[in-house]
Amino acid sequence: MSRIKTSISTPSGSKTSGLHFTLASDGSQYIRQLQGWERIFACWSAFGNGFSQIVFAFDVHFNIPLPEEQLRVFIQAAWIKLRFHAPWIACCSFSPDDGVPNTFYLSYSISSKGKKDGESGPQASEIVEAWAQETIVWRHEKLSFRHWQAKIKETYWHPGSGHFGVELHIAKGQSDSNWFIMFCCCHALTDGRGLGPIADLFFKFLHTEIEDHSPTTHRDLLWGTEIDRLASTAVVVMPPPSRTLTMKNMMTNKLKFIRPPFPNRSRFLGGEETELSAIIQLPHQQTQSLMNNCRAHKVKLTTVIVSIFVLADVAAILHFGKERLSQSQFAEMRHNYEKSEVYEAMSNAIDMRSRAHPRYNTSGGVISFRSPSYHDMSAIRKCIQIENKTIIGRNDPHAFWNYVVTDTHQVLANIDRQSSNTFHLTSTHCEALSSSFTQLSDPGIRFSSLGSLKKLGFFIPFTPANRSCRSCLTITDTIAGMRMGDSQSIAVQFWEYNDSLMVNLQSSRRWQNPEAWDTLHTIFRQLLTEIALDQWPDVPRVLGESSNCSAKL
Repeated sequence: MSRIKTSISTPSGSKTSGLHFTLASDGSQYIRQLQGWERIFACWSAFGNGFSQIVFAFDVHFNIPLPEEQLRVFIQAAWIKLRFHAPWIACCSFSPDDGVPNTFYLSYSISSKGKKDGESGPQASEIVEAWAQETIVWRHEKLSFRHWQAKIKETYWHPGSGHFGVELHIAKGQSDSNWFIMFCCCHALTDGRGLGPIADLFFKFLHTEIEDHSPTTHRDLLWGTEIDRLASTAVVVMPPPSRTLTMKNMMTNKLKFIRPPFPNRSRFLGGEETELSAIIQLPHQQTQSLMNNCRAHKVKLTTVIVSIFVLADVAAILHFGKERLSQSQFAEMRHNYEKSEVYEAMSNAIDMRSRAHPRYNTSGGVISFRSPSYHDMSAIRKCIQIENKTIIGRNDPHAFWNYVVTDTHQVLANIDRQSSNTFHLTSTHCEALSSSFTQLSDPGIRFSSLGSLKKLGFFIPFTPANRSCRSCLTITDTIAGMRMGDSQSIAVQFWEYNDSLMVNLQSSRRWQNPEAWDTLHTIFRQLLTEIALDQWPDVPRVLGESSNCSAKL
């Protein structure tokens, strides 16, 4: 579903607007241009059927039943207060008719106080009320929380359409005390770490509104002062690079393991929903066991998740290739597997907010970048072998921790050490690509970690573990994801909430064979559980054939 806002007109000052928010010549809006990663995300969405649109969903239980008419008042009051503290959520994205391909801007509407002398216009209260009515969407479909993920991903919009960048969707759960609250956000406006603190702040405001029993009137807020909280584009926010890099520094000439496409043959048929997802949740005990194993080997959880998925992906490719390819084709695949030097992960999301000023914690923006990583195939072959035409997992903890994980740790550490320089390098590269971008072609793997929401300080009063904090609401479950649209890639997103690890594997039905997809997420779940519990089978086993487990939907 695409909800297009058509009432916005292109500000007359847009052509001269730069990387900072500046007042348009008609005095009605502040505007700035999208640059670097922001701009390439807009291109991905525009040419990829909404690819990269962010979803952050919450299963919320209130201490007392709240009928919709009552909840509407509290939701709107909290939403408007959130706009005052984080005005970027009310920005529209649009493309001016200036002849420059793939140029996008953000605009923020203001009250008539910004008008020229003698001119009149809508007051702030009218503007924010109209914005809230358009961006708060009450849904009436009856779905489980997990099934809402696919449904909410149907909501997307073209980044040049003049649509507001963030929407809040509300759906009723099992009772008047159970509601699903879901944020939909254009990736050009922010990233996952940028949306997290906004969602946290919203729930704090919502809690206050309900507890006070009398929603705060937005007319008491000092509208106009929020303009100071509109942030410049990230290339201005981040410290300048300390030395010059080139894109060659990020690439490799080593022989790569080839991931052959196994497309869905019905992908060109119309009317089919595009989204595929498998959510794997480790219970508290298994999560703690996995974290203990990480600490014992002095590595981060991200390192281990990436390592496990790389092994699962290679095993799934070999298994499905053995089942579906001809004898000569599989022989070619096997030769590549045995001779290749590196496995390429096309994208690792690297957060940069810790290097920016604290004022940018809630300012939105894409303060992150994506970098490829190259993993040693000799380490991978210590864990996965081909015997005759059978894919064998060696079940060797020494090979996994001392070779695969150690290699991944070094690879990701090297990316992190270059992050300040690489951020500016990749931003410049994205800017150059955007000018001539016409088609999304992105086969490969994308890794993204939100991290521990507890360590980030998000939603702590509302976790089930803190029910004794006398909060009027509890967030029992979370889902982070993004629309895959026409993307050929597989996205691996993971986070920790309420002391439980969540992994969301996502892709597009148009590019993934259903059987290959089931094989992949089944092997990943199997390896994740075994490594979390440190339960290594006594004998080597065939990968991809013996497990009947399926991802929790």
